[in-house]
Order: sequence, then structure tokens, then C-alpha cells
Amino acid sequence: MFAVSAGRVLAGSALSLLIGLFAWLGLDTWRLRRLPPQRAIATVYDRLYLAAARLGLRDSSSLTPDELLASLTERLAMRARMGRLLAPAKDQARVLIELHRRATFSPHPAGADEKRQAFRAWRRLSPRLWLARLLRAAG
Repeated sequence: MFAVSAGRVLAGSALSLLIGLFAWLGLDTWRLRRLPPQRAIATVYDRLYLAAARLGLRDSSSLTPDELLASLTERLAMRARMGRLLAPAKDQARVLIELHRRATFSPHPAGADEKRQAFRAWRRLSPRLWLARLLRAAG
């Protein structure tokens, strides 16, 4: 009686997936923005370590921030096919690492400005890390 084509089911599933993804991203962003600056920067930095591990960096949790940056840069350089898209990742990771270093070790607490810088760097870096991960899986 109700014939539903496979194309409609697929389109509906894709739309549901996109809506879910955007809802999750929106909720995650809202949650991060509510955190105090120091905790927000630490959370974004933790995500950088997790992304590094997903890119195949062994035991990334034991790396110093500078070692993490060097290893991540090396790993991204191996994805030469997408060099233009991945090249800015090094600078964005460096920004996050430096903000984390200041937020953790400076006698002055991180403020809203540093928090905005960390979010901006992460928004630009995160898609590049996903792309690198997809390239790793494909190649």
C-alpha cells in the first residue's frame, strides 16, 4: 500500500544523521562555552591528544606538548595529497598547545580572550584532523 523507495529511505536516513550531527555539535559547543576558560582550554587540548591518537600516534598521552606537535606535524605531512588543506593544522595545533601551556603554567589565569582563541583554533583544526583520519583509513 505504501511503497517507499530505497532512495527515500536513504535520503531520510542521511537527513536524520545530519540533523543529529548538527544537534550534537551545537550542544557540545554550548557545553564548552559554559566552562570556565582554563577548563575549556584543557578540554580542547585533551581533544587534540585524542585526535592525535586516532591518527595513529602511539601513546600520545606520554608526549610532551612539543613532542605532540612534532609528531602530529610529521603525521600530517605524510598526507601530501591534501597538503594545502592540512598545512594550516600545524599552526592551529601550535596555538592550542601554547594556550594550554599558558593556561596551565602561568600565574595569571586564562581569560575569555584565550578561550575564544582556543575555540577558533579548534574549529579550524578539527575538520583537518578528521580529513587526515579519513585519508589514513583510506590509504
